[in-house]
Amino acid sequence: MAFKARLNFSGKEYQVLQYAYVFNRDVDLFGSFCSTIHSANITIRSGENLD
Repeated sequence: MAFKARLNFSGKEYQVLQYAYVFNRDVDLFGSFCSTIHSANITIRSGENLD
């Protein structure tokens, strides 16, 4: 699926080429979530500065 996204970081704008994210939560014996998110990993690959 194609997408068009831009990242504003430190006052500059970048084109987002690829992204991935992972959120971790604990689950109980039945597979239900039993905690809030306690860690996250977000990876963004960007192109040249668009400004």
